Amino acid sequence: SDGQDAELSIAGGGGRTNDILVDGSSYNDDFGLNASGYPGQASPINLDSIEQLNVRVAPSSIEYSNFEGGVVEIVTKGGTNEFKGSLYGYDRGDSLVGDSVDGRDIDQTFDDTSEGFSIGGPIIKDKAFFFVAFESNDKTTPINYGPSGSGAPFAQPISLAQVTQIQADTKSVYGFDPLLYSSSNSVANENTTVRLDFILSDEHRLQVNYRETDSEALRGSNDDTFNYHFPSNEYFKPEMTESEGFLLVSNWTDNFSTEVSYNSKTTETGQSSPIGHDTAQFRINNAFGMSRIYLGVDPYRSANDLATTVENTKVKGIYDIGNHSITFGYEEKAYDIYNVFIAYQDGAYTFNSYEDFLAKKPSNYSATNSRAGTELGGAAAFDYAL
Repeated sequence: SDGQDAELSIAGGGGRTNDILVDGSSYNDDFGLNASGYPGQASPINLDSIEQLNVRVAPSSIEYSNFEGGVVEIVTKGGTNEFKGSLYGYDRGDSLVGDSVDGRDIDQTFDDTSEGFSIGGPIIKDKAFFFVAFESNDKTTPINYGPSGSGAPFAQPISLAQVTQIQADTKSVYGFDPLLYSSSNSVANENTTVRLDFILSDEHRLQVNYRETDSEALRGSNDDTFNYHFPSNEYFKPEMTESEGFLLVSNWTDNFSTEVSYNSKTTETGQSSPIGHDTAQFRINNAFGMSRIYLGVDPYRSANDLATTVENTKVKGIYDIGNHSITFGYEEKAYDIYNVFIAYQDGAYTFNSYEDFLAKKPSNYSATNSRAGTELGGAAAFDYAL
């Protein structure tokens, strides 16, 4: 599902309070901007790479922490001595939904398609194996409100011809293109999983993992009748998560075994206007039948950047004594955070009429910045460990 809207609730907890474990390491949205708790715009794991999945509501083991709702524990597939693969595609687009709601005809066009493949097999028979899986998903969601003549389900007072006029006037007077009407939001998501397994001896097994999630969403803002947003006032939200690590399992005796693991995960998140940065927001009041018309760059995307790196190190021992099992060990999660959010860095103008907009006579202007006058000067850069 769409990562902005989808949320998995376990035992009444919010999606941000779950812990998603993939091969023993957390694969969450560590800063918590996504309501789903995913480190991307959709599920970060394609189903074809999952060997086992377990949802733990209230696990009592000391191994599980970093959650309030529950734990979603995933074990990925590994290769075997046989070559196996899959190829698939899904379509959940507009051809599979109805065309009316409560007797009202709704003609919406949208896409929701997924394609993927997986392949696994031996590198060296009985000694080394590989497994690779990839999935791509593209989804568009219609924007319900739009100018009359645009074909939107709910027409706004402004016409498409008037929107075109404003676009041409903005180019002429202010020198930038606010872009024409946008009819849909969009989400693109790609997941890549690579797993290598090595049988080092009868006692020792090594697993090496690599995962990458690339996603980008385009978020529109036309969600009511009397406020119109040009596409330049929308925003892109790209996210890239890259994770790599290893797991070493050792059976020293029939009663004693250990696991040593390390995983590093980096997520980079950006937000920007379709026309880039360095353009103010322009708000025109009471024009063309609209309460407000917005163009230029959304002021909350002026300086908005986030990067997190989490390193997870774990050493676990299990010792069996008769009917009892003792689990002990050490685990550390080290976080490195870079976050900048400066609203109105490029400024925002308000005009009381369209005539004032053409005459460059704003009724209000506001802007903020860091004391240093730079994006870096307003950034929070810190690290901590658990």
